[in-house]
Amino acid sequence: NLGKIEGGEWTSSVPARCVFEMRVATYPGQRLEDARAELEACIAEAARADPFLANRPPSLTYNGFMAEGYVLEDADEMESVLRRSHTAVWGEPLT
Repeated sequence: NLGKIEGGEWTSSVPARCVFEMRVATYPGQRLEDARAELEACIAEAARADPFLANRPPSLTYNGFMAEGYVLEDADEMESVLRRSHTAVWGEPLT
């Protein structure tokens, strides 16, 4: 999920840099290292195809909490409580 794009220092000048902040999620069974490698390869491939970025390749920094995806087993009761609580608080069903 690309959640933030930031660039430039002043409104009347051409930005010298651009920062993208994303949240990357993985599927159950997918290793974080594999997801990172796939993301990095995709960005590197796109950079090679761009004349400007080919000479100034993007860099990636990972921060924040990272964990592999999972499936919450036997969650029927918990999901039911969440649905009822949401309806009680908001007056409409959880969608």
